[in-house]
Amino acid sequence: MLSQQPGAQLCRAGTACDLVISMRSMVPCVEMLYIVLDADEKLWKVTERAKVIQVKESGLGQLAFSVVPCVAGYLPYPSVSVYSCNAIGPRTGDTWTEGVDILPGNLLPSFLRSGGKQIRVLAATQTDHEPPDQKKGLKHKLGKLFD
Repeated sequence: MLSQQPGAQLCRAGTACDLVISMRSMVPCVEMLYIVLDADEKLWKVTERAKVIQVKESGLGQLAFSVVPCVAGYLPYPSVSVYSCNAIGPRTGDTWTEGVDILPGNLLPSFLRSGGKQIRVLAATQTDHEPPDQKKGLKHKLGKLFD
């Protein structure tokens, strides 16, 4: 899980984070897989629930989903399902051409390292929600400390 904040590798409630999915196929071949993300709507806001990943000849592939944690605390990772791809349209070599509809095929057996694990999500920053008078008061108090 990577944060949108520069240099940070944490998630904060209400701030977008990248959920990076890394695939390693047991068979080294080029293939397209349909990845579906499912999450509790009370815990995670997910804008894109499905993406297609192209596994390279080395058997490796990677993609990222943008997710926003809704609450702070220890949250379970969203669940990930891996499907084969069924394409409707022409295919050129090992890849499908542009404008082809790709549909999920059979559910593939997969091992998820994040299965049963949780990620710590920090609370949203309070400075955005403080009234201007309170912010001014804090600046004044801090200024007195350094005078």
